[in-house]
Amino acid sequence: MTRSMKMAVGFFAVVAPLLHFVSDLMEWIAAGYSSPQLLINYVGFLMMPFIFIGLYAVQIPRVSIGVLVAAILYGSVFVYFGHTTLYALQENIADYEALWFRLGRVYTIHGILMVVSGLLFAILSFGRGVLNRTGLAIFILGITMNLVIAFLPVGDLVQIVGSSIRNLGLVIIGIGLILEKSPDV
Repeated sequence: MTRSMKMAVGFFAVVAPLLHFVSDLMEWIAAGYSSPQLLINYVGFLMMPFIFIGLYAVQIPRVSIGVLVAAILYGSVFVYFGHTTLYALQENIADYEALWFRLGRVYTIHGILMVVSGLLFAILSFGRGVLNRTGLAIFILGITMNLVIAFLPVGDLVQIVGSSIRNLGLVIIGIGLILEKSPDV
């Protein structure tokens, strides 16, 4: 992969999670959804499938087929989450709880797939030594927090903390790719 392609993957691995963080912050401050917040969220989610395929691609040839499968599943989940964002916009859904109430089981299944595929991607990538290991470890911590928080009766702020940690991991991975000094392959 060329240096410029790695930098592009890194750039979008920084931008998309930052957009998601800004969206979460806007949602928390407003105590619910707003059209600008949902549009920012959608743009961030829209990039995720491409970012994870890119994160797989920068690891070739030192990567397993399991990383590709995990990247495809993780990206697919964000296609669905992008859809839920548009659904919330169209239906004027007030907040996360109202969205979950409407989508319930299907939303939960996609949340489980996000956790499983995200953990699989990060754990398998960790051993390859291509992506920033600190970023991968923080990503794993954030996803694990999302899983634990899903079973606890806690408020939105705690859920945002888990997502923010996951997003921080992606930002660190992206910065690592941007700053990497490797030659074109």
